[in-house]
Amino acid sequence: MKERTRNLRRLGIAGTIAAFLAAWAIVFGQLVLGHDPALGAQKSTQTQAQPQTATQSQDTTSDDSESSASSPAPVTTSQS
Repeated sequence: MKERTRNLRRLGIAGTIAAFLAAWAIVFGQLVLGHDPALGAQKSTQTQAQPQTATQSQDTTSDDSESSASSPAPVTTSQS
């Protein structure tokens, strides 16, 4: 009975380690092949943002209040 329990524990540990390594191998393989979903999402965001800013700059007149409102305000911090 003790030997059977020991074998089941070893099998469970080995299976867990194998599943962990397989998951990391899949993730690493995806990154090596260039199928990084985070990079893909960033590229599509950049391509969508560029036409919007180009259209906005062409349609607006040179009004100082609008141009200053679209730029982000500087962040101020207080350190003691």
